[in-house]
Amino acid sequence: MGSQLSQLDDDEFNNALETLKKSLRVKTVSSDSKAWNNSVEFADLHRLLVDRFPLVHSQLQVTVIEKKSLLYRWNGTDPSLPAVILLSHLDLVPAPVDAHNQWDADPFSGDVLNDFVYGRGTLDDKVGVLGILEAAESYLRRGWKPRRTLFFAFGHDEEVEGCSAGRAHARRLGGLRVHFTSRSS
Repeated sequence: MGSQLSQLDDDEFNNALETLKKSLRVKTVSSDSKAWNNSVEFADLHRLLVDRFPLVHSQLQVTVIEKKSLLYRWNGTDPSLPAVILLSHLDLVPAPVDAHNQWDADPFSGDVLNDFVYGRGTLDDKVGVLGILEAAESYLRRGWKPRRTLFFAFGHDEEVEGCSAGRAHARRLGGLRVHFTSRSS
């Protein structure tokens, strides 16, 4: 199955690129201030994900945590196996207005210049969220089912060293048997 998914056709590539660009325009900026409320931006991003990944959102269990974080559960065919958790985050580092002149493009534009996509989240870490969901959507489209149950945990406060999302995910996943692997370089 892996070799069938290694190449994106032109439509898949263009859809993935458009999704990335649209996600970069959604300012899911973190703040450690209790007064900061950007739930609207996170809800906008959630709607984009639902629209772009319809199979994921119709076939996996999706839980919104603390109005901003997301937890997906994809049931495996063998419940005796430990689950796997893939982690990423939805939040961004602020881009101070006085630093915008240091960018080749607006940090929330999603512009493509000289084959580079510009925007907060291109590397850290909306691209991680989108990569996981793109792969899941592609596998679902082909009818594939994982042997192990998979969880996708996407937090909302990683950039400010917040623990709110992590604690909330841990409470939901408490007692879960998880399979970890590590490779040394």
